[in-house]
Amino acid sequence: MELTIAFISVLFIGLSTASPHSRIVCGQNAKKGSAPYIASLQEKDEENGVQKLFHFCGGAILNDKWILTAAHCFRHRPDKEIFAAVGLTKLTEGGEIYKMEKYIAHENYDHYDIINDIALLKVEGNIKFSEKVSPVILGKEFVGSGIQLTLNGWGVLGEGANATIPSNKLQVMHPKSLSFDECVSYHYRPVRETQICAMAKKGTSACSGDSGGPLIMDKNTLVGLVSWGMHPCGNGYYPDVYTRITSYLDWIEQNMID
Repeated sequence: MELTIAFISVLFIGLSTASPHSRIVCGQNAKKGSAPYIASLQEKDEENGVQKLFHFCGGAILNDKWILTAAHCFRHRPDKEIFAAVGLTKLTEGGEIYKMEKYIAHENYDHYDIINDIALLKVEGNIKFSEKVSPVILGKEFVGSGIQLTLNGWGVLGEGANATIPSNKLQVMHPKSLSFDECVSYHYRPVRETQICAMAKKGTSACSGDSGGPLIMDKNTLVGLVSWGMHPCGNGYYPDVYTRITSYLDWIEQNMID
């Protein structure tokens, strides 16, 4: 596909307010091929008369037809042409691009409470698997407190002057899970049992473009999807909140049936 891949910048407004997420702040460059299960969701738009693809969210490859992501990723994109890029570490280098055939957002998704934040994306054709591209395993066991997890994503690298400078390279961080009670004690806005919280060292967090990105246990077991967090990103006081996969296993299975 001869489309130029570019970046989309996301501006965040407010301090210590909840917001759907878009980037990993103060993460590290991921090793090439270390996250073969991640997809970059991209929308086609025009810039200076040239058709380009702009990264806007992450996703987890489920099989050769379906990608799992966050419902809020599609809120302002009802008529956009959407693509999924897989098998890449740098957004501007390599990878295979698949056009979206359709998406299915959870029927009870609530943008204001940010609950049931989960969606399926179906691609045209079939995703080709290789050393660089492979699916996740859906986690079926409840994740308790103190488990080290892995999150990868693309996006801008910080607040302030860096808020519009996206990372071309895939970023990685390793937050630890919190219990439901621990998470509730941190947040003044509601957290549900259908969500999982995780927290990294101060200065490191997911943020607005990482949305829908896969939270992984062990090598490739999917336990969560990036959903929301508190500003400023990487503040060290509030854990990030993810959609808990075990709460939606039936929904995923039922909606992947053609």
